[in-house]
Amino acid sequence: MRTTLTFAALLGVAAGCTPLQDRLHPGEAATLSNPWMAADMRPAPPPLYCYKTLGREDCYRTPQRDERGRLTGNYGPPPEALGY
Repeated sequence: MRTTLTFAALLGVAAGCTPLQDRLHPGEAATLSNPWMAADMRPAPPPLYCYKTLGREDCYRTPQRDERGRLTGNYGPPPEALGY
């Protein structure tokens, strides 16, 4: 009997925490609908293509022809999509 009462008391306490939990952790949809969570409207940065050299990486705004083997990374469309 004592175990049943303890369990009922714990269940009542846990059930009373649900509204508090909903306020503290509203969920993804509620968080994204807040006005302070507006979308980032900044324009995307221009493309950048970086190539390995002897001392460091050199980066350019356009892909360099015949340098595909030295490409270490790029931001923007891949060179093959641009016909390089």
